[in-house]
Amino acid sequence: MIDVKVEVDEQRMKALASVPERWRNILSRWLGETAGDIKQEIRSVLHVRTGHMWRNVGWTIRGDSEMIGEVGTGVGFAKNVVYARIHEHGGDITPKKTRALTIPLPGVKGVAKNYGKLFILKKEGRAFLAKKEGGFIKRLFGKGSVKALFLLATRVTIPARPYAKPVMDKRGPILEQRIEAVAKEI
Repeated sequence: MIDVKVEVDEQRMKALASVPERWRNILSRWLGETAGDIKQEIRSVLHVRTGHMWRNVGWTIRGDSEMIGEVGTGVGFAKNVVYARIHEHGGDITPKKTRALTIPLPGVKGVAKNYGKLFILKKEGRAFLAKKEGGFIKRLFGKGSVKALFLLATRVTIPARPYAKPVMDKRGPILEQRIEAVAKEI
């Protein structure tokens, strides 16, 4: 979630407070447009697989006198998306309950616990969870094979891929212009 805070001098704030419905309409329109721009930025910056994060960008206005605008995931009727922050700011992911993260290799679906008996295979300085393929007889005569399914890692660094900040940097001045226009009319 991103809180929208616009610094407005006291005179303009008093003018806007005298027409709260007009201020709410300006903020509401701006937040809706900004949420749309953030969705577009998510599509262009991130590799969208399920659309869960994209669908859960929302906006709302809190408060009656201050009217604080919020836009992002987990705002309004949108669900909170726990990985939204790491996409925006980057960071390290480490295991919480196990010794290693299991990262599925291409073509592998699901999680490691769903694959039955796996063993650790060490190759070229890396560790994998692997599975023996072929029946007992094939393996007995050396005709079975081993397939690596998951890479084991103690830490994964996710690079920052900002999708909200660039939009806010672009759209902040637009809100300021709209506020200025209303303040001049009053």
